[in-house]
Amino acid sequence: MVSSNETFSLAYLEAMAMELPVISTLHSGIPELVVHERTGILVDEHDAEGIRIELARLMRDKDLRHRLGVTGRKRVAGDFNLTLQNDRLDALLRSIVR
Repeated sequence: MVSSNETFSLAYLEAMAMELPVISTLHSGIPELVVHERTGILVDEHDAEGIRIELARLMRDKDLRHRLGVTGRKRVAGDFNLTLQNDRLDALLRSIVR
């Protein structure tokens, strides 16, 4: 569960980095990380039935689990790695100083 004061939990990043498919809700900044049907599955907040349906779907569909896991890992490695984030922060700070 993600608390309302954080954009997304590190648990999503960690799961995706391990090629595990994720199911989450359209809460806060989660859709910035989890792209529906590409890097994971998103359902409306408080939609327990939707989560149940999508979990059952993942359990049945090995290809979907694999595809979401692989694309999730690529997303984390490409957009959320420490080097890239440090470079982005450095560029932002340098632009402010200029």
